[in-house]
Amino acid sequence: MAISVASATTATTIAGTVMADEDTWAGSVPSPPAPPVSRRAPWWAMVSVALAAVMPVGVLVLSVLGPPSEVRATRSDPGTTEEIVYGYAIVPGDAAGTEGRVRVTGRPAFDSAGDVLFVTVSIPSLSWLDRLVLRDADPRVVDLLTARDLLGDRTPEQERKENLRLMGDSKRLATYVAMRTLGIDVPVRDGGVQIDRIACEEAAADGSTCAREAPAGRVLQKNDLIVAIEGRPVHLVPDLPSAIAGRAPGDVVEVTVLRGSTTGTDGQRLTVPVTLIRSGDRTILGIRPKPLPPGSIRFEFPFEVDIATGAVGGPSAGLPFTLAVLDRLTEGELTGGRLVAATGEIDPTGAIGEIGGLAQKTQAVLRSGASVFLVPRSQAQEALAIAAGTTLEVVPVRTITDALDALAARGGVRLPAA
Repeated sequence: MAISVASATTATTIAGTVMADEDTWAGSVPSPPAPPVSRRAPWWAMVSVALAAVMPVGVLVLSVLGPPSEVRATRSDPGTTEEIVYGYAIVPGDAAGTEGRVRVTGRPAFDSAGDVLFVTVSIPSLSWLDRLVLRDADPRVVDLLTARDLLGDRTPEQERKENLRLMGDSKRLATYVAMRTLGIDVPVRDGGVQIDRIACEEAAADGSTCAREAPAGRVLQKNDLIVAIEGRPVHLVPDLPSAIAGRAPGDVVEVTVLRGSTTGTDGQRLTVPVTLIRSGDRTILGIRPKPLPPGSIRFEFPFEVDIATGAVGGPSAGLPFTLAVLDRLTEGELTGGRLVAATGEIDPTGAIGEIGGLAQKTQAVLRSGASVFLVPRSQAQEALAIAAGTTLEVVPVRTITDALDALAARGGVRLPAA
C-alpha cells in the first residue's frame, strides 16, 4: 500500500505604489532612511511550516518501517499468548474478464456479448502505516498473516514461482476439461495419480479414527505416484476405475508406483501386489488420490488454446477458464450475455475444488457489476454471508456440469451433447 503526499507552495506578490511629489522632487533634501520593519512570522505560522515539513517525512518513515509486533493467542494453546508480526494481508483483488484472454488457433472461435470473470485476491506485504490503516478493517474481508502463515518454509520468490506453476497447470486442466466436455479426444501422456492417503476399511468405535486400513496400506504409502496398474498406464484419476474394471473385491492387482518422486518422472520405481476392496457397490483400489496430476502430465491437444494471465498465479481460476474456453469454442451465449463471475479449482474429472480467499473474492465481485457468482458448493456459505443484502446471486456448484446447468437456467445456451 503506497501513500503519496503532495505539497504545493503558493506564491503571493504584493505590489507597492511609489508616490513622488514632482513639484518639489528636484530640490528636495533626502529623507533619512526608514527604520527596518520586523518581518518575523508569528509563532503559529512557524509551527505550521514545521508540521508541513515533518508530516511527509513521518508518513515516509512509517511506510518503509516493518509492521509492529503484536500479541495473539497461541493457536495450539488458546490459553497462552505469543508475540507475532503480521507481515502480510489477504485483501480483495480484481474480477477480470476471461473471454478476451482466450486465443484459439487451428479451430473456429466465437465472440460473446457476455463474459466470465475470474477473481483474484491481493496479498501485499505490510508496513507500519499499512497495519495502522488496516487496524479497523472488516475482518471478514481482510485476513492478516504472518510470514510463516503465508509462506511456510518457502521464500517469497519460491512462493511466487509455485503459484505461477499452479496457474499453468490450471490453464492446461481447464482446456482439457473443456475439450472433453465437448467430446474432443485429447491423448494424455505421463503424469500419474498421487496417493493422498490410504482408505479406511473399518472405522473405530469413536467414529473419528480408523480401526483397519485398506490392504493397500501394507505396500503403498502417502505420496506414492501410481503410474500403472497391471501394466496399463495411469495418467489421471479417471484412469483408476477403468484400470480395475471387471475386478471384484479380494482380487489382487499389480500396481506400479514411483516412490519419492519430486517431478513425476524421478523416484524409485516399484511394482507391488494390492488387494482390492469394496466401497458401497464399487470395487476400489483402497487409496484416496490427490485430484490434480503432477507437473509431468502432457496433454496432446488437437489445436492450440492459449489463456493470457500475465503475473497472476494460483489454481483457483480453473472453473472460469473452463467456462471461457467452452464459450469461445461454441456458438451462442454461454452466459446469456451477462457478466458471470466464477472461482474454483478444476480437476480432470470436471469436479470443482475449494479455493482460498473466497470472502475477499466475493467483495471483488460485488465491485465488478457481475450478477452471478459461481462458487464451490462446500464453501458457498462464506460467499453468501458477504453478498447478503446485495443483488449478487451466489450459486453453489460441484462440477462443471452443475456450472453449465446453472448458466442455462439463467438464459445461457445449452452445449451440444458430447
